[in-house]
Amino acid sequence: MQAQTYPCTHYIFVDGKQFEEQAKAILKDYPNVIVTYLPMNTGAGGWTNSSINAIAPFLVKEDIICYLDDDNWFEADHIENCVATFESKRSDVVYALRNFYTPEGHFICKDFTESIGYYENRVSYPLRVNFIFNQKNYYIDKTLNRKFIDTNCYAFKRNIAVLLSHHWFSGKHNDYNVYQKILDLKLDYFCTNRFSVNYVLDVMKQLDGQEMCFYELGMKEKDIKELIYFCTQEENNLNLSLNGKEFK
Repeated sequence: MQAQTYPCTHYIFVDGKQFEEQAKAILKDYPNVIVTYLPMNTGAGGWTNSSINAIAPFLVKEDIICYLDDDNWFEADHIENCVATFESKRSDVVYALRNFYTPEGHFICKDFTESIGYYENRVSYPLRVNFIFNQKNYYIDKTLNRKFIDTNCYAFKRNIAVLLSHHWFSGKHNDYNVYQKILDLKLDYFCTNRFSVNYVLDVMKQLDGQEMCFYELGMKEKDIKELIYFCTQEENNLNLSLNGKEFK
């Protein structure tokens, strides 16, 4: 956030007393950041960022609000592009596209299938991806997780953020629920057409126990991660090819 090319105010919510000292040690070097320390972990039990995202529009005075999880980051021109899209379109909501990165910071691919908003995913699911492990042939039938707009990709006018606030308070898939409400209310929303959100893809967390079938094949965690990254690349490259030049 410190590198943004457009002036913006950076708010941080530290979610729980147990993270306070660690956060203070980091944030002491960033005096311009406005920090709120919450006394309890509101994201426990699968509620993730629900409470914070819901209350945030009532605690700030800026005209435009963006959300950013602590493990992801924006390109330097992200806010500038969002503001420019608001100014050039009659829009209630703006969204950017995202890049997938490993937790180690290595680029995987651009997201052309999930957090794409009004763009179309033309892949036929389940998508069969073949792979070889220990000289044996296997395949994965990959399904689409969901088509939506990721939390980190949104930019809202503040009055719209207030309108949608209680829809954030809906648990793990709150960004999907917010997107559905945007559609239900027929709000005007436009894409910046820039891949300016960098999203960390934690595949082991997303597998949520399904990794056991890979361990049974003799795979190690490194093998599983590389396989899922490969499947992700294949899926997204396929939709890019099916959509031609629709994505910028």
